[in-house]
Amino acid sequence: MKHIELKIISDPGHAWALIHEDKLNILGLTLDDFSPFSKRSKDGVCALEEDRDLAILLHRLKTVSCAYELEIEHTGDQALYSPYVRSWASIHHS
Repeated sequence: MKHIELKIISDPGHAWALIHEDKLNILGLTLDDFSPFSKRSKDGVCALEEDRDLAILLHRLKTVSCAYELEIEHTGDQALYSPYVRSWASIHHS
């Protein structure tokens, strides 16, 4: 993988980077590489929390020389994705 686009969503309390589990696997990462504070949807979309787990992903992208673009979407209320992400299971319990 040479390039990836990451959607970052945030609300007043948290932020997450959305990436499908398949892309993590291509990068050599597994769900076990991340904290239980990250989430995973039933269809395999992972929401990596900003405090620790996003840094793990960005470090891996740098290590494998994969360029990335961030699309940042801030929601003043917990609108759009945030209620859905908050309802997803922990990345370790999907």
